[in-house]
Order: sequence, then structure tokens, then C-alpha cells
Amino acid sequence: ADEGWTRLVLENFEFKYDSVHNAEIRAGDLRKRYDCLVLPSASGGSIVNGMGVDATEPQYVGGIGSEGIVALQSFVQEGGTLVCLDASCNFPIDYFHIPVRNALRDKAAKEFYCPGSVLRIWVDRQHPVGYGLPEWVSGYFTRSQAFEVVEKPKKPEDGDARNPSVRYPARVIARYSDTVLLESGWIRAPECITDKPAIVEVRYGEGKIILLGFRVQHRAQPHGTFPLLFNSILSSTVDSK
Repeated sequence: ADEGWTRLVLENFEFKYDSVHNAEIRAGDLRKRYDCLVLPSASGGSIVNGMGVDATEPQYVGGIGSEGIVALQSFVQEGGTLVCLDASCNFPIDYFHIPVRNALRDKAAKEFYCPGSVLRIWVDRQHPVGYGLPEWVSGYFTRSQAFEVVEKPKKPEDGDARNPSVRYPARVIARYSDTVLLESGWIRAPECITDKPAIVEVRYGEGKIILLGFRVQHRAQPHGTFPLLFNSILSSTVDSK
């Protein structure tokens, strides 16, 4: 469903796009055709394994598989931009070995719960993804994501070249507010996400991964955060090192 809402937003704002299906991803050489790939909100398992033969039409059975994981890794390493929306952020966290963790991954509903509320979010306007936005925005959070970034070693001699935080440096673009977090709705245990990163960019080879941890385009409704998606796409041709 989120793929359809994403297409609607892109169409309404006159972005030219292609719908990329599993077979094309598995075939590889994606960088020859695309600057940016957007993954709508879907679990990592759904992206990799997809649906069974008894759940959908034959052309939509299955996921990208291991071939697709490698193809997307190569796409980013060769200079492409992978934009992940909400739940799909867990796909590169699980399969790309980046120095980012989902702070809510193991939280039960009794520990943290926010099924659909508007939260106050700080945005780094010096980053291309935050361009043109106010310092504080209202973001729609519906069972969404909050991140933890593994910091680089402070001393160069402590930096293992194979360490993810060294190989794939991360930059926080937006954070959930550290005070007055809830603007509308309700949330259980807000301290679980207070001041946590909400949007993160990870350098991966010559390209980058942008993790948009909340629904910036939810059901084509929250116009105030559409620019976060648009800027993420446009940043595929901008070096934000």
C-alpha cells in the first residue's frame, strides 16, 4: 500500500519515475539506469522474501532474494542513493552492515507504543535533505523507527578499517525533540525516542543510504514533510560529504 501512496505523491508533484520490480533488481547493473531508488515502507523480510504463490499474482510472487541484496549493495557502492521509508529502513540495517541500529527493534507494545501521532522533530537545515525546511517540523509517526548511530573511534589508532563506523560514516539529519515531543495523539514511554535520530544518512562506497524513520508521505497527506522525500531524491546528484 505504501508504494501506491508514494507513487501518488511523486505523480502529484511531477517527479518522473519507474516502478522497479524484483526481477529487474535481481538482474543488477542498476546504477547504469538509476541515480536513486526509493523503498516504500515494508519490512526487510517482506523485501527479501516477498509473498508466497497463494497470496498474490504470479508476477508478484517472491522478493528480491540474496541476488537482489547484492545488487542493491552494488548500486549504492557505485554511487547510487537508496532512500528508505519507515519500516524499510530495517532492510539496510539488517543486510548492509551499516553503523546504525533500530532503537525500537526489541520494544514490546507495553514498553513503547505510538500507533499514529504527530511528533515534533528537529531538522538539520545545513544538510541537502533539510534544505528549505524550518528548524522544527511536525512528523507523522505510526509504529515507526528511531535510530542509534555507532560513533567512530575518537583515536585514529583505534579505528579498525573494517569497522562499520569507519567504513560507512553516518550523519544525523533529524532528531525527535528532546522536549515537548508529542504534538497530537498519544505515545507510551516517549523517553524511548527522545532526542534519538529520526533521519540518518550513511555513506556507503561512492553512494549513500538515507533512512527516513517516519512516514514523511503517509497516505499522501502530510505535505509539510514531503520535502524530506523530495530532497532525498534530489540529493542523489548532490555530494553532501
